[in-house]
This record gives sequence, structure tokens and C-alpha cells, in this order.
Amino acid sequence: RVLDAGCGSSLIVQSLNNAIGMDYNYAKLRFLRRHEIPLVNGSAFALPFKDESFDCVISSQVIEHIPFDESIFSEMCRVLRTGGRLILGTPDYATIGWRIIEPIYGFLMPGGYKDEHITHYSQKKLREILPRHAFVVEEAAYVARSELILRCRKVGLGERARSDVAAVASTAT
Repeated sequence: RVLDAGCGSSLIVQSLNNAIGMDYNYAKLRFLRRHEIPLVNGSAFALPFKDESFDCVISSQVIEHIPFDESIFSEMCRVLRTGGRLILGTPDYATIGWRIIEPIYGFLMPGGYKDEHITHYSQKKLREILPRHAFVVEEAAYVARSELILRCRKVGLGERARSDVAAVASTAT
């Protein structure tokens, strides 16, 4: 099972098998109803699903639109089974590409998404946050050298302990 957390009216959830779309914006969910996709109205800060309900959680172009609160990462971890994947997409504000694209976008589309990006992430910052919530970053990729896509895996307690020991050992040398 796949959760598209913050699906909006995107094509992502429409192209997946065995997926559930979740968004807080009811109008966007209403738009998707015609596609006969299971949809849930809910918040990223308190996902309305049982623990370990999903094999994969996708959150594409969502986290930059909501206030910073690490509960969004702990919630994604909670609903994902151990070994499951998190696919996370957001602009990388540390890239020159995004620092050029966003002002141009804001000029061409005043009042558009540029003004709605209230939390600015970078790959470095996400690599600091995600391990605190049982995620190991397996792969990072960019679209147009500015949009960051991370593939992460939720690890169990034993693997977390081993990676914590390795991190401490590498900083001690």
C-alpha cells in the first residue's frame, strides 16, 4: 500500500496502484474523486492512519508549504512499516538553481507558490532531520538541479543503533 501524503490534485496519486491520496484541502480531493482513488481528508501533523499501514509514503512538494514541525517526519515514520520507503520531494534552497528559479517564478506568477513556500529545506538539513525519525537516505536526485527528491528507508531499532554507533565513531576520529 502507498500513501500520497499531501496529494493535492496531482498526477502522482492518479498513476499509482493500490494508493491512497490524503490532503487537508477538501477541494483538491473533490477534484480527484472522479478518478475513483481512495481519498482521505487529513493533516500531515496527525496522519489519520494506523501505525505501519503503508509500504511506501510519498510526499512531493508538500513540506515547504507547511510550518516547520518535526512531527510531520515522525508521522510519516509512524504510518510506514519498517523497511518501507519514503519518497520526499521539495525544493533545495541551498542550490543556485532554486535561488534563480524561485524569484523568476514569483515575478511571472505573483501570488503563486513562491509566496506559499514558508519552510525552506536543503539536502543537508533533511539529512540531519531524517535520521532522527528512523530514516536512512538511500538516494538523492535533482530535477533541473533544484528540486530535490530523496528515497529513504525506515530502519528498525537494531539498524538505528548500529548507524548511531558508526556516526559517533566517525566523529571521534
